[in-house]
Amino acid sequence: GFWLVEEKETGQFVGELGYHYMKREVETPLRDLPEAGWALLPQHHGKGYATEGMEAAVKWIDTRFPDSATWSIMLEVHEQSQKVALRCGSASMNFWSAASSSCLAATSFNRSMPTSLPRARSRP
Repeated sequence: GFWLVEEKETGQFVGELGYHYMKREVETPLRDLPEAGWALLPQHHGKGYATEGMEAAVKWIDTRFPDSATWSIMLEVHEQSQKVALRCGSASMNFWSAASSSCLAATSFNRSMPTSLPRARSRP
């Protein structure tokens, strides 16, 4: 699931992040893996909240599902989100050139465990 993100000092809502199973209608071997996602309010972009939060989320999933790989997908225009994925240990893997629902260019990112190949896990 997703966690709420808030500023420590003010308690102000910043956004949400975490893992989910979207079961997107895309052809990729990553489809059945947990999908990482984050969405922050625009006024909080560029402050490091997404990276800090997703680093914590990576630690959480690695502790509970140590053999699991994860993935994420984002439009290519979201360069800052791509940087977050890369900072959190993902590698860019383009399995398609367009997202089927929007016909816009998209990129997928895979974060595999160093000791195993990506494989689907049962839902937590």
